[in-house]
Amino acid sequence: MRAGGTYIKGGVGHEQRDSHVEADLKEGVYFFYVEMDWKIQESYTDFEFCGTSYGPADAIIEEVTKDFKKENILSRVIMAEALNKENDMYLRVTMEDKNAPQIMKISTKKKSESGYLWTIVDNGEKDKKFKQVVNYTKFEGLTLMPPYSGTSYELNCEPGNSACVVIKCNIDGHAYTEQISEQIIMPDDSLIDLCLSKGSPCERAPGIVQIEYVHSSGVIFVYKNTSDCLTLSEQIRFELEGL
Repeated sequence: MRAGGTYIKGGVGHEQRDSHVEADLKEGVYFFYVEMDWKIQESYTDFEFCGTSYGPADAIIEEVTKDFKKENILSRVIMAEALNKENDMYLRVTMEDKNAPQIMKISTKKKSESGYLWTIVDNGEKDKKFKQVVNYTKFEGLTLMPPYSGTSYELNCEPGNSACVVIKCNIDGHAYTEQISEQIIMPDDSLIDLCLSKGSPCERAPGIVQIEYVHSSGVIFVYKNTSDCLTLSEQIRFELEGL
């Protein structure tokens, strides 16, 4: 996976004053991302905070917010977290049942350590594209992070790339109900080869077969004529539903 970093540690919670994260860090460069959701109070209007570090060695802290967009930082942190952490909070699924074993989808079963829900797709296939469409019929205490917004999204992951959808969770709780559709989109020649190798043949005439294969994006029919002198002319009427 092309995460571009290693996740160290994170945390989320209600704090009236100080909050801290403790970790053993070797010499190197680290990104420390902090986000505050202030509780509005009439007696307190100074919504500012500061970050510092304590340890046996000096640390140089430089703000780089202007150089990195918030959504880019979050994507890098979350993708590194998914790669680095092996636990029951993450659901890892390959698309092997859709003939794309090098596509892996990693998602959270519940709010992650960093306070977000997310879905990551890592596409290691050479010619197959992954498409996911999600519509939330219930979306409470949640916010889709840019470039997505609203209560639905379409994620497309090209071959050799990774993609990430991040959803911010309200610290006081959240609830959602979702409808998901997923497709593996492949070139016509690959789809034809798949149909020929795994499809269901139906003889139309001696030496002529129609081969049907149902895949994640629909249905394909391939005709194969090995006869010496026959030509097939066929008209088919479809009654389509969901296609």
